[in-house]
Amino acid sequence: MDAVRTDGSLVVLKEIELDSNPEEIFIGKLFSSGKLNNHPKNHCVRFLDVIEPYEGSGSAFVVMPYLLKTTNPPFQTIGEVVAYFRQIFEGWDGFVAKRKQGFDFMEELVNDMTNSDPQHQ
Repeated sequence: MDAVRTDGSLVVLKEIELDSNPEEIFIGKLFSSGKLNNHPKNHCVRFLDVIEPYEGSGSAFVVMPYLLKTTNPPFQTIGEVVAYFRQIFEGWDGFVAKRKQGFDFMEELVNDMTNSDPQHQ
């Protein structure tokens, strides 16, 4: 659902069902703050805010910046295409190259991103 913040910026509200995705808000907040927020290998969409569930509701809402659809990205140069796919494969690498599923590698990834010098990766 699209929305407009009080500062006039376009945002997206994403509903998260807490029963089926109990860790999504925690992980999103983790990558949206501190050292991880500005790390060059962090390509996660930043959480601007979290609207906690009302009493009796099993859903929360995450406020994120409005982005372009990735089904038809407007590339203007070959460099943009290369950068796009580099970021896609860099994110996928954590799942495939380490041969782990889900968030089993989360602790290792966070430690790697917080304890190393981003310029030497």
